[in-house]
Amino acid sequence: MRDKIILGLKISIIAAIIALTALIYYGQGDFTSIDLGRHLKNGQIILSQPDVLFKNLYSYTEPDFPFVNHHWFSGVIFWLLYLIGGFKILSAFNILIGVLSILIVFKLAVKKSSFALTGVLTLPVILLLSERVDVRPEMFSNLFMVLTFYLLDDFRSTKSAKNLYWLLPIFFLWVNTHLCFFIGLFLIGLAILEQIIIYRKNFFKIEYAKKLAYFFFGSTAICLLNPNFWNGLAYPFTIMGKYFGQSENYDIVENKSPFFLEKLMVNYNISIFKILLVVLAVSFIAYFVKKFSDDSGRPLKTRLIAGLDYFYLFSALFFFAGFFFDVPAADQVGGQLQYII
Repeated sequence: MRDKIILGLKISIIAAIIALTALIYYGQGDFTSIDLGRHLKNGQIILSQPDVLFKNLYSYTEPDFPFVNHHWFSGVIFWLLYLIGGFKILSAFNILIGVLSILIVFKLAVKKSSFALTGVLTLPVILLLSERVDVRPEMFSNLFMVLTFYLLDDFRSTKSAKNLYWLLPIFFLWVNTHLCFFIGLFLIGLAILEQIIIYRKNFFKIEYAKKLAYFFFGSTAICLLNPNFWNGLAYPFTIMGKYFGQSENYDIVENKSPFFLEKLMVNYNISIFKILLVVLAVSFIAYFVKKFSDDSGRPLKTRLIAGLDYFYLFSALFFFAGFFFDVPAADQVGGQLQYII
């Protein structure tokens, strides 16, 4: 009887998470007030006018100005979906991507924490997602980031690299759908750094650790398979020059941090973000201290390595705290609090 009640509660929590996420995405803004029209047009004309991949085609005064269309395939996907079912199916697709991303992170967090604690921590994360729920190319970055996160976590748990082969098609799609594919490469790089710290001089003698390096270079090479080749791969690191390299700087809200925006507007999600950021930092410090203390009888080097258990994921979260922080936060905090408790 008790097991049935627990199972019922778990199903209810998952259903509530799905329902709340779907509701938030369903309540997105007016389709005509976002960039969707441009993405749909890109998808419509991409075959007949391939110049849209390389030039500022919509400009009257500068139509030949060089342009790296880093999200061209998103437009193709949006256009094909629009042909099938209009804005309704685009909205449904957006909800599906959002729910799937949250459920992947929830599954990751449950592996490291209790079901109840994960459910509680997921609530503020879902509320933060309400900031960016429009049908935009970045929806693919949300999904691909958590998939990369999931595959790396699986590798760290099983020491098997067989599932890492999924990174190759993920990065092929990612580099052609949204600019933020570099976040995935950064995550792999941090995973490699973690293995180097653990094994040091023996890194290249450990077969499964070496495979991480192979997949990093393989994923980077796959990212060259975009219409702009080298320029497409380097674009995440050069795009801001278009804004700040001019005589007058152009400020765009989505490029600003929450700490800057809180001075300009009243937004309760910024407060939630700051609270979660503090909780994440405190939980990591407490986790490290407890891990260090529990291993007090072991050599100092071993204790330091044990304390680096979440090194690469934690570093990634703080590096991109103002951008995609909300997606993996529940996973990190849940696992660390569970260990401390």
